[in-house]
Amino acid sequence: MKFLLVDDHPMWRQGMVLFLRGHAAATDVLEAASGLEALDLVERHDDLALALVDLDMRGMGGLETVTRLRERRPGLRSVVLSASDRQDDVWRSLSAGACGFISKSADPQEMKSALGEVMGGRPCVPTLGTPSGAAVVPGQASRAASPCSLTLRQQEVMSLMCRGLPNKSIAQELSLTEKTVKVHVGAIFKVLGVTNRTQAVIAARGGAGWGAALL
Repeated sequence: MKFLLVDDHPMWRQGMVLFLRGHAAATDVLEAASGLEALDLVERHDDLALALVDLDMRGMGGLETVTRLRERRPGLRSVVLSASDRQDDVWRSLSAGACGFISKSADPQEMKSALGEVMGGRPCVPTLGTPSGAAVVPGQASRAASPCSLTLRQQEVMSLMCRGLPNKSIAQELSLTEKTVKVHVGAIFKVLGVTNRTQAVIAARGGAGWGAALL
């Protein structure tokens, strides 16, 4: 498999290239020191399996890079790498189109496991609030959920959640009260077997059938 590594720190790139070749089944790793270089490489290599993008880069940041990579090559999976594991950074990365978020503080085994989840078509996020920053996926209940499990209104709310809209904006979009939206969000959590918005979005992006129904 051919990977694209986008990071503006040469030493970090060097270490990650060695790791990807030795532990992540990467037969080739292309390196880009900026988002613009990444876009150029995507244009010239149509066999890329995965893009790993640093969140905090000079110039074109990681989120914009992920967004533009998705526009340029919709089928290319992207994972955000970051020294941060703040929930807000995870949420913004998923909203930009990343299928995973891996903390740079993860140990080699955690990194390998996380990449395996992504290459298997399953989203991954860090365990928020833990020191290790290990990457995990939501519970089996969220994977098994079907769009038909939600009411039409809940599907509309879920679709807007996937676009990153807060409850107030969802209420305005659907001509509902914010209180009503909160009720729908709570019901969605229960159906999907998740406990927060980030997990709900991951379930929507990664669960079978969700992409066509909601995104």
